[in-house]
Amino acid sequence: MIVSGHDFDIAAICAHPDDADLIMGGTLALQSRLGRRVAIVDLTRGESGSRGTPETRAAEADAAARVLGAAHRESLGLPDSSLEVCAAHKDPVVQAIRRLRPRTVILQHWQQRHPDHAHAGRIVYEAAFLAGLRNYRPDLGEAYRPFKLVYCLALTEQNDVVPTFVVDVTRPGR
Repeated sequence: MIVSGHDFDIAAICAHPDDADLIMGGTLALQSRLGRRVAIVDLTRGESGSRGTPETRAAEADAAARVLGAAHRESLGLPDSSLEVCAAHKDPVVQAIRRLRPRTVILQHWQQRHPDHAHAGRIVYEAAFLAGLRNYRPDLGEAYRPFKLVYCLALTEQNDVVPTFVVDVTRPGR
C-alpha cells in the first residue's frame, strides 16, 4: 500500500514490520479514527526474525495497516539485525520524510533491549533533522522537517524510562 506525494499528519517509523502495530497500534488506530492521515514506515523487512518469512510479514503488515486505518505503509528494505546510524541508513528515511511530509513522527525510544529498535530511534531522529536541511542531499527531495517527534516504547523490566504521557485508546472518540 503506497501513496506518494501526500502530506500526512502522523508517520510511525519503526525498525520491523510489526513494531508500529505492537508498540503504537492503538494510538495510530485512534488517530486514524479521528480523521488524521497516518503513514507507517518499516525500516526493514524483518528477514532475520524467528517467526515467518519476509513475504508473510509483509502480508501481515499490510493487513495490520488496513485494520489500523493507515493510508500508507512501506518498507525501506534496510538490513534487519544490521541497522546502523550511518548515512546509508539515514538517507532512505530522509527521503521518506521529505516525500510523506508528516507533521508528527512517532519513533522508537533509543533505550530498548533490541539493538535494531535502539538504532532505529537514533536513525529516525537524525534523519528527521537532516530532512529539514535545504542543502543536505537535495536529490532526496525538497527539504522538510516534521513539527514534532514523539518517542514510543515498550515498557519492560529492562527499560526504566518513565513516559511523560500516555495515550488513552480505551474510549472511542477521545
